[in-house]
Amino acid sequence: MNQKTIDSITLFSFENLSKYSYLTNFTSSKNGGFSPNPYASLNLSYNVNDNKAFVRKNRKKLSRITSIPFKNFIFCEQVHGSKVTVIDKNELEKQKTKEYILNGADAMVTDIPEICLIILTADCVPVILFDPKKKVIAALHAGWKGTVQLITQKTVNAMEKRYGSKTENIIACIGPSICASCYEVGVDVIKKIKDSCSLNSEILEDRIIKNKRYLDLCKANKEQLIFSGINENNIEESHLCTSCSNNIFYSYRKQKGKTGRFATGIMLNQS
Repeated sequence: MNQKTIDSITLFSFENLSKYSYLTNFTSSKNGGFSPNPYASLNLSYNVNDNKAFVRKNRKKLSRITSIPFKNFIFCEQVHGSKVTVIDKNELEKQKTKEYILNGADAMVTDIPEICLIILTADCVPVILFDPKKKVIAALHAGWKGTVQLITQKTVNAMEKRYGSKTENIIACIGPSICASCYEVGVDVIKKIKDSCSLNSEILEDRIIKNKRYLDLCKANKEQLIFSGINENNIEESHLCTSCSNNIFYSYRKQKGKTGRFATGIMLNQS
């Protein structure tokens, strides 16, 4: 991933998307904001008991350094499900407040310019998708629950069904998330992973400690992308672990649940 620092905020971006001048993508870090511990400091989530005034200031600062108008941010509520919402003109007309939070969804798809789709994470997998032929973008949040519900496949399917995207044209990017070495899961998760269609059991590492194993959440979602028909050469992985790099990113596991959320966003610029 590319990396730059603006006004004490480090932003990352995907190399595969950098050649498209009409596209903006970013992943924020945890530093450079206003929130106190344990959310220090660029927490972008209202749902972690942080002071909402600080969160709003953080979001406005992100807006300023990315040059994306605050009103153009769209956040998912993120309920660990597999609902994919198409952001079309009808959906936009429902928006009545200054901040757009999409209720009950974990994935968004749109072809409307200047709408920034944002996913918030702190170990779960953020995935952004781009079809340069149809000029369609998508963003999704995949924790283990969304992964076993095949949210990544469903998002690709939504791009195909609604916009006529062809999977051979889609570029996929997998953002910073917890690595397999840091993600210990119990019997209940192991069973659901094994029962989920399209998920290869190899995403569970061989290490078994007290009936627990280690889950490769990135690999699970990469498998879904490939199963959907996306060329492996069109998939970029950040290879950044939120737990190992807890000085840069928030990690729910590392900070025992008391932590903030960083953002991964994608937007079509106005032609």
